[in-house]
Amino acid sequence: MTLRTITGTALALLLAGASTTALAQTATRTAARPPAAKTPAPNPDDDNTVAELVVTADRDRPQPGAVVGDIKPEIVLGPAEIQSYGVSSLADLLNEIAPQTRSERGRGGEQPVILLAGRRISGFQEIRDIPPEAILRVDILPEEAALKYGYSANQRVVNIVLRPFFRATTAEGGAGYATEGGQPGGSAELGYLRIRRDQRLNIDLKVSGQAALTEDERDLVSRTSGQGFDPAGNLLPAPGASQIDPALPVAIAGIPASAANGQPLRVSDFASTAGVANSSDVGRFRTLAPSSRSAALNAVYARPLFAGIQASFNGTLEAKHTESLQGLPGVALAVPAGDPFSPFAGPVTVARSATSFGPLTQTTDTWSAHGGASFNKELAKWRLSLTGAYDHADTLTHSDTGLDASALQARLSARDPAFDPFAPLPEGQLGLRGEDKARSLSDGVNAQLVANGPLVTLPAGPLFASLKFGDSESWFSSNASRFGSVQTTDLSRNDLSGRANLDLPLASRRNDVLAFLGDLTVNANLNLDRYSDFGTLTDLGYGLNWKPITPLTMIASHTREEEPPSIQQLGGPLLVTPGARIFDFVTGRTVDVRSVSGGNAALTSDVRNVTKLGATLKPFTDQDLTFTANYVRSVTDNPIRTFPAVTAAIQAAFPDRFVRDASGQLTQVDLRPVNFAAETVSTFRWGVNFQKRLGPQPPPGRAVRIGGPDGGPGDG
Repeated sequence: MTLRTITGTALALLLAGASTTALAQTATRTAARPPAAKTPAPNPDDDNTVAELVVTADRDRPQPGAVVGDIKPEIVLGPAEIQSYGVSSLADLLNEIAPQTRSERGRGGEQPVILLAGRRISGFQEIRDIPPEAILRVDILPEEAALKYGYSANQRVVNIVLRPFFRATTAEGGAGYATEGGQPGGSAELGYLRIRRDQRLNIDLKVSGQAALTEDERDLVSRTSGQGFDPAGNLLPAPGASQIDPALPVAIAGIPASAANGQPLRVSDFASTAGVANSSDVGRFRTLAPSSRSAALNAVYARPLFAGIQASFNGTLEAKHTESLQGLPGVALAVPAGDPFSPFAGPVTVARSATSFGPLTQTTDTWSAHGGASFNKELAKWRLSLTGAYDHADTLTHSDTGLDASALQARLSARDPAFDPFAPLPEGQLGLRGEDKARSLSDGVNAQLVANGPLVTLPAGPLFASLKFGDSESWFSSNASRFGSVQTTDLSRNDLSGRANLDLPLASRRNDVLAFLGDLTVNANLNLDRYSDFGTLTDLGYGLNWKPITPLTMIASHTREEEPPSIQQLGGPLLVTPGARIFDFVTGRTVDVRSVSGGNAALTSDVRNVTKLGATLKPFTDQDLTFTANYVRSVTDNPIRTFPAVTAAIQAAFPDRFVRDASGQLTQVDLRPVNFAAETVSTFRWGVNFQKRLGPQPPPGRAVRIGGPDGGPGDG
């Protein structure tokens, strides 16, 4: 394949005020042509000779594929800037420019709104695998531009404009190994993309894998903790007691090594271990990061249909498997008073870890599917967009629960003279308990119809409207089996929504209406969501876009919005993970606990008020230099949050979320999401963006002709 650069400078394009560049890859050779006949030099005395031609470009005319409305991009990335990031896909490019696309108005973690040539798409999967060489321009706009496409003003807008002709077959592979040891991994990707104006075909296959990272591979000395389990064994008080025995008044004592010689122990044998637990390094049985394997296939096909409708279709399949190690399983045996091997007057507890069964594991298998379609059409001065998508996800989690020591406990209760509980465990008489299983299925389908365009023409400009009507249906079912008890959940939600946005121009220099104010547009928007399980929630917003002088743009806006918890937050399967390691700020110790996660049916919706003041300054027309500053204040009532760290204040506020034993040792933490009372966040963010090409540049007006069916028109 050859790489050719085209710079179109035809006089017809200049008269239209447009200058375009395109990059194409093709394997078709350009057919040879006879040299063109020489054109005679113009005669100054000829009356038909043009002595001077003046071309005036309209700076306000939008570029091809631009976003509708009067809000201009804050940052524009051309082919050279895009190539400078050294990425291999559009998804990687968005990761690299995340600081420029991050929004302070969102709830946290939202991705920007992605448009393709100023049009809505059915989902991010439709464009995520496009190689950067196929991108002609990337426009980054503020959150208020999202209102014109039926979105809320909580996400920045990234508009992708592709080259009109492009073809590439790509293969990529990589492998890595940490310099500190552990977690080797690798990935491979094969892709194909062809663009011929409004026709596009993209197929991409990815596979990846990564080994687990254990604590010992980072030279961490992982000590057994929690309830005193250790391969060497520890002696603990009987349930409800605070000390082991009046003759050994401590809460823990390591079982001495002499217990392995088969001789009965004496109380004096515990003198050297009183108050000192056996704590072995078990880092190889616990992972810091799980092992994983994944595969994904993504296909996109776009082409024009009848009546000027531009359509695109997308299908995606993904599968992933992860496995983590949760430490060694432990056994706590109750030694009754009068046991022939016990030197104590009362009952005690012996805690040991078993090594022959290997570590406890938790595996998660997930597969998902996505199908989407979009249909776009321009009708007079209006743009119509219909998008639809279907998503399915299936997640299955298996968790080891530990060992069944009922046979050994029965021998102890019978005071079996042949069973020494202080000696190493006869692991042949232990068995694995049944696994905990949790499975969740989620399905979602949605359709959105968006129309935007001018309603009427006013003295200062057109009254621009954007109308969106949408309907989405989601289903979520889960079942969790724990110690033979099965819990099932079936939830569904329908969201019927409507959004209206109006942009009213009040002042315009171009139209000489209140020109001393510059360009001023006010905005109002209303959104209604009718949730089948929450009733009707309302979003209301208003703002202004003011350009007092050409280099300066100022935006002010306020939004009041209501947001319900997701159905997963409400009804996610109850998942109990034994041996989860957590730091207890109350005692200052790291302990192994049972971690409870899943949904919380008691959650309520939140109410959020967001105020934004923003300014963008581009002081020089001949330099790509931009100054931006944004102040955002967000006040949220009843925010939904995951459970925070285990501090004394949190435990006092949520006492039912913590379980401790008689000695105050933390044994279980409930990490399901909760409603907080209120949250206030104020953010001031400013930045400077400067781009300049270094080195010699191609002279303006240079054109290179290519040919071939995939490289572009044969006429060049």
